[in-house]
Amino acid sequence: MILALVGLAIALESGDEVRVELRGGGELSGYALTASETALELSNAQGHVEVPTALVSRAWVEGVELDPSRYRQDVEAFHAAQLAARSAEGLRTPPVLVVGAASAIWPGTGHLLLGQPREFLAYSAVELALLGIGAYWVLGPQLLGPLIPLAFLDIGFRAYAVAETTREARKRRAFVSLAPRPAGGAVIQIAWGGAVSSPYLTGMAPIH
Repeated sequence: MILALVGLAIALESGDEVRVELRGGGELSGYALTASETALELSNAQGHVEVPTALVSRAWVEGVELDPSRYRQDVEAFHAAQLAARSAEGLRTPPVLVVGAASAIWPGTGHLLLGQPREFLAYSAVELALLGIGAYWVLGPQLLGPLIPLAFLDIGFRAYAVAETTREARKRRAFVSLAPRPAGGAVIQIAWGGAVSSPYLTGMAPIH
């Protein structure tokens, strides 16, 4: 009874340790990486392995055994949660051009749009210091010579802010992509014998 209650409390999440037995023989284990409606992608020492739920006869998540129907439901729920997280991230992240333009106009504003108030305060403080130094040379000794290197310094500072915020915005929007794959890593797709067609497939482990 206690084990049944524990099983009901299990919800598949990224990084969970998963072990499955396959119909027709064989066993795989790894850590949950991502999912589709019909397959779970595991990460292990051999790389990334995509396992269709239809081929799973028994499954354990974090040491708790799940029956095949419950396992399929958890994979579907994991997939739906990932889609929801990507959608929410996409809504929170402004377009890259907006973030970059905001940083160019006032360093730190792009960080604020990305939900980074500390970075906004830090960049604003530096920009105010640069403008204060410039104002001193204009209103005080009225020397324009020091303003030239100061202007280049300010341009470089703004360019750095633009580069940093646009890189962060691109990284977040890459997460929204529905088909992320590890760079340079083979995705082994488990299937009953025969060829499998997939644009990401670089290896296959047939099951006989």
